[in-house]
Amino acid sequence: MKDKKSSFLIFAVVIVAVVVLAVTCSGGSDKEESNKEAKGSSKTTTESTSDQTTSKTQTTVTKGNVYNKKNLVIDVDKFDDANTAIWFRLQNKSSANWTIYASAYSINGIMTNNNMFDLDCEIAKGKKANAKLELDTDFMEDMGMKDIEFVDIKFQAVDSDEYTSFYTDVIRIKTNKFQGRKVVKTGKSIYNKNGIKIEYLGGDGDKYQFAVTNTTGKYQVFDVENITVNDYTSSETDFDLVSIPVFDKQQNIVTIDLSQGFLTDNNISKVKTIEFTLDVRPNDDYMKEYKTGVAKLTLK
Repeated sequence: MKDKKSSFLIFAVVIVAVVVLAVTCSGGSDKEESNKEAKGSSKTTTESTSDQTTSKTQTTVTKGNVYNKKNLVIDVDKFDDANTAIWFRLQNKSSANWTIYASAYSINGIMTNNNMFDLDCEIAKGKKANAKLELDTDFMEDMGMKDIEFVDIKFQAVDSDEYTSFYTDVIRIKTNKFQGRKVVKTGKSIYNKNGIKIEYLGGDGDKYQFAVTNTTGKYQVFDVENITVNDYTSSETDFDLVSIPVFDKQQNIVTIDLSQGFLTDNNISKVKTIEFTLDVRPNDDYMKEYKTGVAKLTLK
């Protein structure tokens, strides 16, 4: 699996190398279809209230500085309500050319599993650029969100010539609809140790959905490993289950998608048990990676 991870990282670096310099950068409008909520007994709640109220008021954000470290300045410019996007003004005060990505972001406390190229912007040394992050409205609908209260973002700055990089802190952007609430998905608990909790939300045939909650006090990135169904372990690689981010005190909703080939090859007509582990990296540091115990789901 480590070789597969390395290949994946090399592939990402190659893509970065061919990005074209632009004065104004914008996130891609072609959004991948987000995970649909699986059938089951999962429950969606909004912290401190039973539901969010739909507001007809236009969504706005406060204009101003939200980050100023390591020669990178990030200012929030505006919220584009028509396109559900946040506009930023970025400034590179360093002596290197940078590419800035939205490495990971969440809406109302749920990670979006976004593509890092949703915000992809090159800034020449000493220059500025405008960039927008289009938020995934399909994801919001799937998660039962009616309003955007806050967006948490971790940016990555990559030296376009040397390919060294650094990450910002998690930056919170509050909208005018902020009330301090967040969406929480709950289901059947199948693992809960050392600040990592896994709950089964539901499943339908070959797709099974889980909520991974992080209360470790740190930003975590994890891979889903050793997926075993009815005692048969899958050797297939699903890149949607690699390098999954989750901010502290937030959740990521993960879908394990079993291929028909795997089920047929192992004569599995009915899924009775699903087991897996997580390889967890605090602050995405491979030197500190550790493996969780086995999370096991038994189905009737």
